[in-house]
Amino acid sequence: MLCLVIFSMLICAGQGIEHFIQARVIKTTLSIMQSNDPETERVQQILQVHYRAIEGSIAIIAAQGVLIFLLLRSDHGRQVA
Repeated sequence: MLCLVIFSMLICAGQGIEHFIQARVIKTTLSIMQSNDPETERVQQILQVHYRAIEGSIAIIAAQGVLIFLLLRSDHGRQVA
């Protein structure tokens, strides 16, 4: 079970990194665009979606970290008893 949670954390971290890289590319593109360009608003919305995905990945990783802590704690309790 612990290996599955750790594997899931790695996958989630990879997705977070992918979204971060895409957000940086979009941010660079946005900085090049003219402020009066009609596509600017749509590009900003796409950038916000990537930022929300990064936040979601971080939240999932934190929850999985708590799960690992609880699993290790319960395993440790069984060994002592």
